[in-house]
Amino acid sequence: MGCPPKTGGSYHGSKRKTFNGIEHISHVASDLIDEVARLKSVEEECKILKEKVFLNQFTVAEQQVFELALDGYSGQEMQLILSKEETTIKSQ
Repeated sequence: MGCPPKTGGSYHGSKRKTFNGIEHISHVASDLIDEVARLKSVEEECKILKEKVFLNQFTVAEQQVFELALDGYSGQEMQLILSKEETTIKSQ
């Protein structure tokens, strides 16, 4: 079995074109992977900025309660913390 007969170099030219096409696709895929990573980074940054804008609408106390909720504190735990804060403020 061997290679198909050469007809004017078209067999090797065809192999070269195929190789160049595969190489091009590889570069495009690499660029797409880089772009997806960049977009994920931009998406994460947008989420953080959106959260900051959202939190800036609240008073300092409301921001703290919201942050506690994000940290996974239950409603009762937040009430306890706020009660302690209120007691501290009253005593001062």
